[in-house]
Amino acid sequence: MPLEKLIDRIISEAEEEASRIKKEAEKEREKILSAAKDEAEGIRQRVIETYRREAEEEKKRRVTSENLEARTALLAEKQELIKSVIDRVVLSVKEMPEDEYIEILIKMHKGLDIKTKGELILSPGDRSRIGERFVQKANEQIRSAGLSGELVLSEETRDIKGGFIIRSEGIEINNSIEALISSRREELELKIAEILFGEGQ
Repeated sequence: MPLEKLIDRIISEAEEEASRIKKEAEKEREKILSAAKDEAEGIRQRVIETYRREAEEEKKRRVTSENLEARTALLAEKQELIKSVIDRVVLSVKEMPEDEYIEILIKMHKGLDIKTKGELILSPGDRSRIGERFVQKANEQIRSAGLSGELVLSEETRDIKGGFIIRSEGIEINNSIEALISSRREELELKIAEILFGEGQ
C-alpha cells in the first residue's frame, strides 16, 4: 500500500473515531444536561412547595391571631357595655325621688333579723338627704315584724354609692348597692348580656 493511501486511511479512521467520540460526548452532554434540568426542576418545585406551605401557615397564623384579637376586643367592648349598664342602674337608683329610694331601701332591709340595738350607716349624701326618715321607717318595719331590735342613725358615714350598712354588736351587715351587685354580679352580667347581645340563655 503506497504511503499516501495509508496516511489517507489513518486520517479517515481518525476522523471517523473523532466523529464517533464527538457524537457520544454530545449524547452524554445532552443526558447530563437533561438530568441536571430535571434535578433543577425538582429543586425548584420543592422550594416553591416549601414557600407555599410556609406562606399558607403564616396566613393561618395571622388569621388566627387577628381572629383572637377581634374576639378579645369584642369581649372587652361587651364587658364595658355591661359595666356601663350596671353603673347607670346604680346612678338611676341614687337619682330616684326620695320616697321611692326609701321604699327600695326598706325592701332591702326587710328580712334582716334585728333583735338588738344597732347603727345604720349611710353614705354622706344619703345621711343628710334621707337618714332620719329611713331610720324611722326601718324601725317601724322591725316593730311590725315583732322584733325587739332598734336602729339609730350613725354619725359615721361610708364611701358607698347607695344602700346601707348595719352595725350591731360589733358585726356589720353590708347592704350597700356595691355589695349587693358584687354578690350577684355573674347573674346580673348574664342577664344584661342576654338583653344586649342575645347571649347567656
